[in-house]
Amino acid sequence: MNEDEASDPQGGDSMGAGPAQPLVSRGQPRRPASALRGPLAMVRVGRGDRDAFRTVYETCRDGVYATLVRMVLDAGAAEDLMQETFLRVYREAARYDPSRPLEPWIYRIARNLAVDYLRGRKSRPAASLSGTEEFAIEARDPARGPVEEAAAREREALLREGLGKLRPGQREIFVLVDLEGLKYEDVADLLGISIKAVGARLRKARRRFLNWARPNEKRLLGDAVEAG
Repeated sequence: MNEDEASDPQGGDSMGAGPAQPLVSRGQPRRPASALRGPLAMVRVGRGDRDAFRTVYETCRDGVYATLVRMVLDAGAAEDLMQETFLRVYREAARYDPSRPLEPWIYRIARNLAVDYLRGRKSRPAASLSGTEEFAIEARDPARGPVEEAAAREREALLREGLGKLRPGQREIFVLVDLEGLKYEDVADLLGISIKAVGARLRKARRRFLNWARPNEKRLLGDAVEAG
């Protein structure tokens, strides 16, 4: 039996990706976010509802960006890929099947763009999400003080260093399951592999990552280690 088909129980803690960033509307009232959720929001996006698109963007942006930056290990490229992801989400909204979970569908778009980037394919330049002045993406501005922000950046840099020790396929599985919290079945569907293969690849990725992380634990976790 191929080792990728060996079974592996799902588990492990997931790491948060940081605070979400808003999509700013210029001169238009916003519909309450509670009125638009997941598949319902995407159905409305497919009908041209920009408030619904804003909600999808605000809900998913941070996780998509975190996934991309940890896959391609380049913040600038991840920002471009993130904008391209949501441009495609907007353009392809009518093709979304509302009977399926929303986030895996968006992650599939982001993942395919990341794979193309890593393969060195030439992608077209990032475009405006709307093509008008109605939307603007704010710069990432976490609500942290200077010391906290510096520590958080150092931990993220260390995390990316550790992710760089993984093979691309292992890194992809590790990011999607352990960092972004996707379910095994969603990752299997996303990558077109079996659930057992997801578990086997994740086990290898965890082992390799932990071998790197143990001597860097205090720097990686920061104050959490000292407080524990």
